[in-house]
Amino acid sequence: MSLVRVSQAAVLLVAVVAALLAPVPAGARSQCMADAEGDLLNLVTGRDAQNLRGDLHALCADHSPGSLTVSVRLGAGSDIATDEAWTPGRSGLIVEVDVDPPADGPPEREYDLIIGRARGVAAWSVQRVADGVTTCGGDLDDALGPDDATVSVTVPTTQCLAAPDGQAPQTVAVGAYLVFEEAGANATFDELPIAAERFGATLGTEPDPADAPYAGVIRVAGATRVQTAIEISRQSFPTDGSAGAVVMATGAPPTPDGSAPTSSPDALAAAPLATDVNGPVLLIDGPSASGQVPPEVMAEIQRVLPPGRTVYLVGGSAVIDPHVEQVLRDAGYEPRRLAGSTREATALAVALAIDPDPSRVVLADGGRFEFALLGAAYAAHANIAAGSPEGYGGHAVLLLTTASDGDGQLAPVTEQYLRSLPAGAQVVSIGQAATAAARSGGVPVAAQDQVVVEGDDPFATSVALAGRYGDDELVPGPVSGNPDDPPPAAGIRSSATPTVAIVASGTTFPDALGGAALAGRLRVPLLFSQPDSLPQVVRDHLRVVDEDIELGFVLGGTATLREVVASQLSVCTTVADADSECR
Repeated sequence: MSLVRVSQAAVLLVAVVAALLAPVPAGARSQCMADAEGDLLNLVTGRDAQNLRGDLHALCADHSPGSLTVSVRLGAGSDIATDEAWTPGRSGLIVEVDVDPPADGPPEREYDLIIGRARGVAAWSVQRVADGVTTCGGDLDDALGPDDATVSVTVPTTQCLAAPDGQAPQTVAVGAYLVFEEAGANATFDELPIAAERFGATLGTEPDPADAPYAGVIRVAGATRVQTAIEISRQSFPTDGSAGAVVMATGAPPTPDGSAPTSSPDALAAAPLATDVNGPVLLIDGPSASGQVPPEVMAEIQRVLPPGRTVYLVGGSAVIDPHVEQVLRDAGYEPRRLAGSTREATALAVALAIDPDPSRVVLADGGRFEFALLGAAYAAHANIAAGSPEGYGGHAVLLLTTASDGDGQLAPVTEQYLRSLPAGAQVVSIGQAATAAARSGGVPVAAQDQVVVEGDDPFATSVALAGRYGDDELVPGPVSGNPDDPPPAAGIRSSATPTVAIVASGTTFPDALGGAALAGRLRVPLLFSQPDSLPQVVRDHLRVVDEDIELGFVLGGTATLREVVASQLSVCTTVADADSECR
């Protein structure tokens, strides 16, 4: 099978700079290598290049007996099968593989896994470096698309990557580079690893060991989204009986239009309520015929909440079965349901339960879980100050807007509520759609309160919102002195510079539901990560604030955020130095 053929000069140049690196600890069979963004080189001129689609951001390898799965994430999507730049002979993604490498010497690159185009379709092949023989190949099930910049290939090792004895290798070493040419432009290359002391892996086939500890970083995770929420609750409320209430929602993924009966966009508004009532967010999977509360969830409620107190149910009967209320009563608790006919109406019901006249309203697009959860954490962190000795109330709420054909809109009930806000109330909009919705609804949002980044990138948005934490909090307005004037809106106490970093996935939502409440409780921002590495914009932010960060949390298991994220968070915060990969 003939695939992409890059020029001999390009191969020689890349072969000089590409390196396969030192082993990771024995027993690891899954590893990611994260690359700094924008480190491209023009093959013709030798100068730095700008080519987002040709920028290789991360490589992950999973090695099990008999197979090797390689996943590579590029800077942007591009359909290999149709994009002119992927014409054979012009562009190619090459993963170098060495089998059973020596323990005391560098790997020798025995195979090349080449990803490109053949016969007009996206395809892959494995070629033996020594003689150029193609050992195997096939078509790609999923080519890169505009919204999915990751390509993944599973290779049978016995057939394709045989060790010198002809058997499946016990260990493999991997590295990658990309030669990519925009139509009519000079080729550029990017490669992983970029420095021998930072990137690379030798992966055996033994089972994964327990998570390796990283200085100053705690992974909070369970086997499921429901159990992860329980672990976050235990982290937030380690003392039994210390919660004032519990907020319950469903962990089923929210659909863009909310049409699925088990979808729970209602849960997006849960975190501000949780901090206001001093409780965790716990999840259930959705409605069931029996309407039972999962035993592990009930056990956590009974651990953290004294009998007689309230369990708030966020969402209607379509997502939380009515029988759940009776189950909670039988267990000695008082259920209180907060729900509306739409996600916007439910968010408003939650807001009214927090405070009918809040001093801060956070607007976010209800169809973008990333923005909604960032907004939920931001509102939640203000509410933790409610009832403080200083006299400042939290009184911050999250409301959801609707995006239609790229334009943000306010639901009528939301617009009516916003128009009735007390004088001095602050409105913060997150993302382009929410900002447009406020504008179209005639709701004033000060320029400094519009949190919008180029391209609505969720990772950069999490950093932009993190910049609002610290000394720029809303405080009580001045008292006029006229007893006939209404009292000023309750203020929000200025918070100290965050000393904790909380990282959740920016590509999947459930772990951040409870995580937004944890971030609010600790009064720190929620930061988003790619599954296989901290985005450069997040690393840049952490590098700036690393002297203040004392502890980092990674939310979710390694299937959600791989170990490299915990490692990067460690070196970007508590142990950052001039040589850390955070830079």
